[in-house]
Amino acid sequence: MKIIRSLLILFTSFTVSCQAAASVSAIASDITDVINQAKTLETTYNGLNNYNWMFAGPNLHTGIASISSGMKKVASDITAVSSFPLTEGDSATLFEAAAPLYTLAGQFVQSLLARKAQLTTLPVVGSFSPAVILSELQILQGGANTLTDVMMRSTPPSLAANATSMKTLLDDAMASALKAYST
Repeated sequence: MKIIRSLLILFTSFTVSCQAAASVSAIASDITDVINQAKTLETTYNGLNNYNWMFAGPNLHTGIASISSGMKKVASDITAVSSFPLTEGDSATLFEAAAPLYTLAGQFVQSLLARKAQLTTLPVVGSFSPAVILSELQILQGGANTLTDVMMRSTPPSLAANATSMKTLLDDAMASALKAYST
């Protein structure tokens, strides 16, 4: 009876471990999808001249909303996996997958910040008013905050510095842009 019970416990542990590993791989894949969306958005907007920016408003909203919802989906997936204890290896996999996303989001926010003078003087009423861009930044911030909070909660203490540095990178860029577009 003890042998059967021990085998059952061992099998259950192995099954949970395999499920967590498979889930972490799927989450890393989801993060890659969000990164590809962010790259497309950033490349598109960095390549536009002022004239083309006038027609880009709806696409900006769609792109940012898509990235934000992608971040929230990844956060939801991590929360589901967090019922299993995340190992250092699983956390490292997620950080490795998410780091480029935070970098890209930060770069995109910086490009919006750098273009503030141009964007807010375009001759299309309301298209890129500071209030519109502020609203878009807040949508992006919502997704980023959700993902960051979940990653920080599910991270082993030994990797807490990684979570903090990713959070700081995006928070600093976001704070500057929010302040600039709020005034």
